[in-house]
Amino acid sequence: MIIKDLELTHFGKFHNKTVALKPGVNIIYGRNEAGKSTVHSFVRGMLFGIEKQRGKASYNDRYSRYEPWESSGVYEGKMRIEVKGHIYRLERSFLKTNKYFRLIDETEGKELTPAQERLNDLLEGLTETNFINTVSVEQLKSATDSALMNELQRFVTNMGSTKSAEIDLADAKGKLLEQKKKMEKRLIPNVKEKYGQLAGQMVNLDRELQEFRKEEKETGIQCAAIEDKLKKLNEENIRYLQNVLEERETLKKQAIEAKRILEENQKEEETLDQKKKWGIVWFLISAIFAMATIYVFIQQPTPDMMMFKVGIIYGFCFVIFCLLGIGQTMIELRRKKKLAEMRKQNEENKKKAADVAGRYLAVCRNVDSRKERENYIKQEQEQLALQQKTLTRIQVEIERREELRQEVLKQGELLKKILKENQKIHEEIRAIEMALATMDALTEKLHDSFGGQLNDLASAYLREITEGRYQKMVVHEDMQIFVNTPNRLIPLTSLSRGTIEQIYLCVRLAAARLLWRKEKMPLIFDDIFAFYDDERLRKTIALLESLDQQVIIFSCHTRENRFLTSHS
Repeated sequence: MIIKDLELTHFGKFHNKTVALKPGVNIIYGRNEAGKSTVHSFVRGMLFGIEKQRGKASYNDRYSRYEPWESSGVYEGKMRIEVKGHIYRLERSFLKTNKYFRLIDETEGKELTPAQERLNDLLEGLTETNFINTVSVEQLKSATDSALMNELQRFVTNMGSTKSAEIDLADAKGKLLEQKKKMEKRLIPNVKEKYGQLAGQMVNLDRELQEFRKEEKETGIQCAAIEDKLKKLNEENIRYLQNVLEERETLKKQAIEAKRILEENQKEEETLDQKKKWGIVWFLISAIFAMATIYVFIQQPTPDMMMFKVGIIYGFCFVIFCLLGIGQTMIELRRKKKLAEMRKQNEENKKKAADVAGRYLAVCRNVDSRKERENYIKQEQEQLALQQKTLTRIQVEIERREELRQEVLKQGELLKKILKENQKIHEEIRAIEMALATMDALTEKLHDSFGGQLNDLASAYLREITEGRYQKMVVHEDMQIFVNTPNRLIPLTSLSRGTIEQIYLCVRLAAARLLWRKEKMPLIFDDIFAFYDDERLRKTIALLESLDQQVIIFSCHTRENRFLTSHS
């Protein structure tokens, strides 16, 4: 990758500042406080962004340090890079209220999305941590020799074992052991035994529920049969009662009607019986007149006209009263016949009335007999109530066991989660143990893998910078770093600050070459040659030019440019 140019639109002290860069070695000269570190941080910010910290850390974080001096409404810049023949333009706003990042492929004329992910692909795994520990060296990175030595030891160890400077292997191992202890404390004992007990309890509950449900079904069938029987009895009782009441009402009406007819006939009979017998009277009167007529004609065989007339009148009266007597007698005979018929009918009416009354009383007794039916129905209802009570009790037992079952299920689910959590913890513990074993194995094989390659390449760079004075760097299994000379192994603590930083630079260059074999990353150095003598600096510049990758050197001295020009 090659950085083509930088455009610090609004960043720190710079506004609309453009810095053009070229392949190979670039030296950016500036006196103290000229803004070299600002440009260096701008490159880092364009690649990885700048986040504002919270709390007290926000007062002196990178975001606050490089906020624009003159304009608070904008905080942005652009950078153009070349990767595999394509030119890309990075446009980024760092302002927390208007943050954005765009990546444009200028070669093909299109914007790439998502921008940060596509940029990560272009950078081939270069993270911000790797950036600041390999290809980028900030000003005054290590304050003391011991601090620099410790950083170098950690860097070599971690790069050899994990191919990343993001992990401190020793610290990571300690944290893994601490994490293992925490995991072991999180394990809950006797979970399997408790789960087995719950499983047994669940089996018993299921068996009891099955028995109760069977009993519930049988009792329900009995209740349904009794309810059906009661329904039929009630319907029959209602129909019977309705028929009886209708019959009683009919008989009542018949009895009233019979009584009325009987009373009317009795009255008529009494009326007929009380009538005077005028027939005999009329016959007696006619007999008197007959006798008078006979007497008149006997006493006077030759009566005079007057007596004759009297006799005629007596005879006429005889005939008249005789006829009246005959007529009255016929009337009385008919009345007697009617009276006899009426009496006969009255007798029949009495019998009929008595029969109706008897039937009415029988029907009334039948109405009263409904109590027996009601008592029978009541007994069935009591039996039904008893069965329903039994059914309710069974349902309560079922509900109680269902609740208990649900509670057992909840406890079981909780224990399942605990079992899974325990299993997960055991797996994590096994993973930690495997990780610890892998770390130990990788540490032992450091010289046979990446560590050996790192040492060989770093040693080659060191030979070139020191003109063969130091032939080889050695990293022992205990992670102590030595420089191998013909006479002895020299620990870092015995070397000068300049030589230590040269070793540090060689390790960074070797690590960058091994980590990014396909796409070489630009090397950015900010005033790192302060402890170099002229000869070592000249050799270092020559080494950087021979790497066939872009190098950007920020310096407040002119000797880097002088050695570059003389070498060219």
